[in-house]
Amino acid sequence: MAFVLRQAVDVAVTGPTPVRRRANDFADSHHVSNYAAALGYSVRTLTRAAQAATGSTSRQYLDARILLEARRLLVHTDATSAEISRRLGFPDPSDFTKFFRKRDGGTPLRFREVARGRAPGAISGPVSGE
Repeated sequence: MAFVLRQAVDVAVTGPTPVRRRANDFADSHHVSNYAAALGYSVRTLTRAAQAATGSTSRQYLDARILLEARRLLVHTDATSAEISRRLGFPDPSDFTKFFRKRDGGTPLRFREVARGRAPGAISGPVSGE
């Protein structure tokens, strides 16, 4: 099912011609209906297939993929939250922050600090036994 949803992302973004695009091209659409239409299925059919294959709905799958890309960008780039928001297709940076907080439990910048070991109280390197 993951393959089918990835294929749906590719088709929805590139059209019916199978051209492999960058992973963050799903930023063009956060709507399951666009992916379902690109595959020629109803939203209900795509959601049933996703649930059967992954245990989550197509909406949950898409949100998890967007969250994963957001986390990658936060850890591996120095882009601001607003830049990442635009890159992921959110109309407003506050929408991205709400999305991230709802699914991760904290703000994007807090996630970056913790992931990079820069948060107050975070261990910033290996602890020696000496």
